[in-house]
Formats: sequence, C-alpha cells, structure tokens
Amino acid sequence: MTSLRNMPSPHGPLAETVPLPFDGPVTLGCGSDTGTTFCVTKAGEAFVSKRFADLGCYETYRQFQESVAEATAALGVTPAIVAHDLHPDYASTRYAGLVPGAELEPVQHHHAHIAACMVENNLESEIIGLAFDGMGLGTDGTLWGGEFLLCSLDSFTRAAHFKQYRLPGGDQATLNPERFAFSCLLAELDDNADAALKLLPGIEPEQGQVMHRMLRRNLRSPITSSAGRLFDAVSALLGFHGPVSFSGEAAIQLQSLAAKGIDDEYAFVFADGTLDFGPMIREIISDIQNDVDKGRISAMFHNTVAAGAAHVCERLATQNSIGQAALSGGVFLNQLLKTSLTKRLQSSGLEVYTHSLLSPGDACISLGQAAVALARRE
Repeated sequence: MTSLRNMPSPHGPLAETVPLPFDGPVTLGCGSDTGTTFCVTKAGEAFVSKRFADLGCYETYRQFQESVAEATAALGVTPAIVAHDLHPDYASTRYAGLVPGAELEPVQHHHAHIAACMVENNLESEIIGLAFDGMGLGTDGTLWGGEFLLCSLDSFTRAAHFKQYRLPGGDQATLNPERFAFSCLLAELDDNADAALKLLPGIEPEQGQVMHRMLRRNLRSPITSSAGRLFDAVSALLGFHGPVSFSGEAAIQLQSLAAKGIDDEYAFVFADGTLDFGPMIREIISDIQNDVDKGRISAMFHNTVAAGAAHVCERLATQNSIGQAALSGGVFLNQLLKTSLTKRLQSSGLEVYTHSLLSPGDACISLGQAAVALARRE
C-alpha cells in the first residue's frame, strides 16, 4: 500500500488515505473553494490533501497548484479524470479546466458531500443523504444547502429541501447574517419591513430600505435553501450583530446560547418536498417580543430543526424502503444538532452514518467528487 502520510512537502503532508470500493482510472478531485482539499486516486485508494483555507487568495491557490503537482509526482500518476464542482466561478473549477489531457467530470456539491460519507463508511447502496451546509450550486441553478437526497455513489435525486429564501446582496448576506434574517422576516411577516427592522437593530433604516427594494425586485438576491444561513438568521435574531469574522461564527454563537434540558419544539410544515420552518420563525418572533430566555429559544430552534429533518427522513425511508441515512455538510459540526438528529433517526429505525476520517465540511468534497467520477464509470 502506498502511503503519503510522511511525504516531505513544503506545504505539509497529505492528510488521509481512504480505501475506495472500486478501482479505476487515476482521478483528481479538485474540491470546492474554502476550507477545501484535493484528492488523488490510485489502485483503489484515495489520497486526500491537507485543507486549503481560501483558493480565492492567490498565494493559497498557488500552494494548491504546487501541492497537486507534488502529490501526483510522488504517486507516479497523471490524472485521467478531473472531477470538479458545478460552480463555474470556483478557483478549483477553473483549475480543473487547466489540467492537460484529462476528462472533466462535474459533480454537484451536495452529492459529493454524501458520497464522501458513503465512502468513509463503505456504503454503496442507495441511502438518504442529509447535506446541510452554507451553500453550493444546485442542478437547477439555485443555491442549495438544506438537502435531502436519495443518493447512490453514481447518482442522486433531490427528494426534499429546506424552504427557500432570498439572499439580499448574495455573498454580502453570507458575511452579514442580519441581511438574511431580514429576508426571512419579510417572507414570514407579509413583507412588513418596519416590523422586521425592529427585530434587527443592527440594520440601519436606510440600509433596510435598500435591501427591501432589492428583494422586491429580485435584484442581486439569489434563492437559497441553505441550512447554514437559517442558523445565521436565528443567531442574528438572538443578538448576533455585524459581519462574521470566520465561517460559522454566528451559528457557533447560537449553539453556545442553547440551554440544556429543553425538550420543547416549535412548529414546522412539510409538504410537496419542502421543509418549511416559517411557523418556527414566527413563533421565535413572538417569544422574542415576550422576552423569553434566549437560551430556551436557541434550544427549541435546534430541537425543531432536528425534529423536522427526522420527520422528512421517516417519510422518505417509508416511501422508498431505505434503512440508512448519512449526514454531511458543515452544519453537522454543530454537535447539538448532530446528536439530537442522530437519536431521532435511530429511534425511527434508521442506521445513521457520519464522517470519521474527514470533516463534514468542505474538506470532504474532493473525496466525494473522485468517488462519484469513478462510480459513474463502473
């Protein structure tokens, strides 16, 4: 067995060696753009690199290029297939197009998440994949992130998703959780901007007016089903102000607020493939106005997301005769949600699988991409 764990490198050794369920052409998985890795396959094994913080930074991108060249040289391979994300603006996607002589294989972001978890757990038959993260480009051109997939290694069906809201300003709403909270409040409060702004003191009235016009006219406000952004929005409602200084900061603060020993839940609705937490948002607003303890609100929020996701999985498991579920995506770094959801799924009779080698965040994407590309050729 080839091992690169101690391979000398100016950028550090490759991080993990993962066995694959099948052999195939040498494949390079290019990952995503932030907190990402690359993956090289050879003789039934996948070699996954260390994490790269942000490929949008030129110095990091240069290190990424050099590390791919170093790893393939050390393995004595040349990629025949290069798997990449669907997003055309990712630096990793652009890099994929520069690899000479290789066949390109686009892989949807959340399919890659679940495929990585499947490979880590030696799963090949169809499962229910719960991919909860910030955002990734979906096959319909919208931004996904709260996804329930009927998933095998070579293909998937989007069976359900979180309710979609708009992101005013796109990436600006990712950096500033109050922006997405404002969008959610407008959707759940009958477009009442004044009521929304009262709940979000960090947004100046003039800024609120601009965002309101953007949302009404659908200007620079892409649609997303993101679970991560929902956590950000509720964190903003409970007091998180200003831009985030690192990915997941608002969600981490929300988790830290959660009181222990709370079993109560808010309401949710599941219909026509959409898990709608709008009723929960309206109940949270009422609790805030009635000065309910923030720790209780946070705990009930986590309970509700877990209960809603478990409800969807139970329905899908029954309808499709599936007994296994896999959890992936950066939202599952939240141990409170992960533990609560796992218990609920197991109590309904599902076997639950999570990551044991790689992070559930985007560090696992490259492994999933490579696995999907090879599975499609089996």
